[in-house]
Amino acid sequence: MIVVLLLSLWALSWICILWFYRRALLTLWHEPVIKRPVLIFESDDWGLGPAMNADRLNAMAAVLKRYDDREGNRPVVTLGVVLANVDAQRMLAGDAKRYYSTSLLDHRFQDILKAIKEGEAAGVFAAQLHGFEHYWPESLMAAIQTNSAVRDWLSRSEYPHTEELPAHLQSRWADCSTLPSMPLPQGAIGAAVQHETALFQQAFNRPATVVVPPTFLWNEHAESAWRREGVRIVVTPGRRYYARDRDGRLIGEEWRIYNGQKSSCGLFYAVRDDYFEPALGHTADSALAALKKKTELGRPTLLEMHRFNFSGDADGAQQSLYQLDRLLQYAKRHFPDLKFFSTEQLIDGLRNKEETLTERKLLYRIYFFLQRSRELPKLWKIAWLSGAVLALIPLLVVTRPPYLKHNAVHCGTINKA
Repeated sequence: MIVVLLLSLWALSWICILWFYRRALLTLWHEPVIKRPVLIFESDDWGLGPAMNADRLNAMAAVLKRYDDREGNRPVVTLGVVLANVDAQRMLAGDAKRYYSTSLLDHRFQDILKAIKEGEAAGVFAAQLHGFEHYWPESLMAAIQTNSAVRDWLSRSEYPHTEELPAHLQSRWADCSTLPSMPLPQGAIGAAVQHETALFQQAFNRPATVVVPPTFLWNEHAESAWRREGVRIVVTPGRRYYARDRDGRLIGEEWRIYNGQKSSCGLFYAVRDDYFEPALGHTADSALAALKKKTELGRPTLLEMHRFNFSGDADGAQQSLYQLDRLLQYAKRHFPDLKFFSTEQLIDGLRNKEETLTERKLLYRIYFFLQRSRELPKLWKIAWLSGAVLALIPLLVVTRPPYLKHNAVHCGTINKA
C-alpha cells in the first residue's frame, strides 16, 4: 500500500508539473519537425552605399555559386534591403533642420541594385524588405537636434551607416525620440508600409513577400499593414519585441515564436536565432556548431549575417568570404542531406508539409519533442531529481530517427574535421 501510495503521489505530482508547463510543451509539440539539415544565410542592411558594395556582393555570390545541395540548389543569402537613407549632404547644407532622404533607385546605386538582381537570377540571393529606412525619420531628426553624437554621425560620410546609430534609433516601428519609446499612430504605420512596399515593387519588379523588422521591433499594426500590401512572412528572433524601455532595451512579449507559426494577422513567422558574423568572432566553426544543434532539434538553421562583415575594409571582407567558403565546404562534407533554401521557400515547405522536408511519423516526432523539451531546464532538473529521466533516456534511444546518423551531428569542430 505504501508503494502504491508513493507511486500515486509521484504520478499526481508529474500531472501537476506537466500542467504547469503545458503551454510551453504544446508549443514545442506543434512546432514543425525538419528531417533534413537546412542552412540559410540572412544578411541585413544592404542598400545605399558606395559602389564598392556591388563588388562585395558579387564576390559573395561567386563563393555561393561553388556549392549546391543534392537537388542542385545553391546556398541562399537573403538580403534584408533598406530602400532609403538620409541625404547627408543636403541635410547638412540646411543645418539639419529638415529631413531629406535618397532612395535605392537613385542612379548612384544602380550597380548595387544590379548585383542583387543578378544574384537572385543565379539563385544565390533573395531580396527581403528590411524597411524604407532603418529608423523612424521623426525619431532620428529629434536626436540630431539634441544629441551631438548623432549629429556627428550625419557628417561622418557621404553614406552614413545606420549600424553606427544608437540601437534604439535603429528601430523603425516605434517612436524612439524619447525613452521609453511610445507607440506610433496606426495611420502613420499603414502609410509608411504602403510607401516602402511600393518602392520595393518598383526596385525589384515583384512584391515584397518577406519582411525583416529593423532590430526585431514591430507590432500588430505593422503586421496588418504588411499583410494588406502582400507580405506573407515575418522574420523574427523567436519573440516579438514591441517597445524600448528607459535604457533603450527591447521589451518583448512572453510567448515564444516557432517556424511556420501563423500570427493573429494571418502572416507566417520564421525564426532566426543563430549567428555568422565573422567580424564579431562568430566564424565558420560556431556556425557549424549551430547547424549541428539545430539538426538534432529538427529545426532549420537561419544564420544572422549583417552587411558590415563584407562592406568594411578589404582585409575584413576577404576574411568573411573565407569563413563563408569554409563553412559551406565543411557543412557539405559532414551533412550530405543538407538542404539550401530561401526563407520564403522554407516557410512555404513547412506550410505545405512537404514530405521530403517535414517529419510526420509520430515515433520520430516524439524524439525531437523530447530533445526540444530540454530547453526547459527547470523541467529537466525536476525530471533528474524525481528519477523520471530514467524512463526518458531509453525513449530517446528508441525513437531516434536513423537519418540523423547520416548527418554527422557529432563531427566536432572544423579545425578537428
